[in-house]
Amino acid sequence: MWRNHPHAGLADGTTAQRNILVTGRRTAGSPGSERRNRVALLGEKGTAVKRLFVTGGSGFIGGHVARLARGEWDVTAAYGTHLPNMEGVSWKRVDLADASAVKQAVDDAKPDAILHLGAVSNIDLCEREQDYAQAVNVGGTIAVTEAALEHECRLVSVSTDNVFDGERGSYNEDDAPNPINFYGKTKVLAEEAVHRQTTHALVVRIPLTLGFPVTGAGSFLAGISQSVQNGDPIWFATREVRSPIDVTTLARALLELSGSEIDGVIHVAGTEAADRGALGRAVLEKLGVPADNASYEETRPGRENRPADISLDVTRASFMLTTDLPDFATAVDRSFERAATGTVGD
Repeated sequence: MWRNHPHAGLADGTTAQRNILVTGRRTAGSPGSERRNRVALLGEKGTAVKRLFVTGGSGFIGGHVARLARGEWDVTAAYGTHLPNMEGVSWKRVDLADASAVKQAVDDAKPDAILHLGAVSNIDLCEREQDYAQAVNVGGTIAVTEAALEHECRLVSVSTDNVFDGERGSYNEDDAPNPINFYGKTKVLAEEAVHRQTTHALVVRIPLTLGFPVTGAGSFLAGISQSVQNGDPIWFATREVRSPIDVTTLARALLELSGSEIDGVIHVAGTEAADRGALGRAVLEKLGVPADNASYEETRPGRENRPADISLDVTRASFMLTTDLPDFATAVDRSFERAATGTVGD
């Protein structure tokens, strides 16, 4: 169910009507002209970025970043085992757990900016294979940061909402991380490594991301769609509240930040929070499947620990970015509209 929610005090001094889920809540104000002017000034002071090195380029988000960046950037993207079929990108096979391989790849790319997306992000896998997750998520980030320092280039390192414990939600950039799963712990260590080695890098925390892959990677929506096609059981965890964003908007924001001088920490997410149950119903509606075909439970036995409410406050990003962050309905709509029209990643 939806309702109109009046939101006053926007950056441009106006009042706007916003849609909000009854089961969710709004996490940030709408962007305005003051924010856009500030970003424009930052752009004027910044150095033009020509060469971009993307780790995790074969992943779900990295593939969209690489595809969007073509034409405006000279893109080199790292992949692990699966070489994407994507023109206009120079692909390098890199093991992020191998510091010498990371250094060599960056040396070859000679980037003006590094966008570090590569990680082991499967929460269950991180719990089962902790040494591997530590080597990639922490060791890989240290290697990327050292390479960025050596080349004196811009570094944007992507982190996660899972750095928080989920006890209250609406976390902002100043809230102290307190992860409850091993994945989150490795990402906190990665954040600390970036900040310890340089004060001129940016850590971007991101949420559950919606969309369909342009590489061989998987995604939340692709998994649900495949389950529907196969007739497999589907369930959604109703206790898990997130701030979902569509992958194309996220990719645009990450590219914008890669070309900026913003440092520190920033949250880039959707402007509304919703639990996975509400998200599941919206997705099934788009797929033409009755919501009752799925089950809705708080959690299931054997599922590794996930924080409850890790919705993100995006006030800073709404002010700093020219990329407009979507509300819940817009994020879902954009994901399916682009898939249906063949403009995924464009």
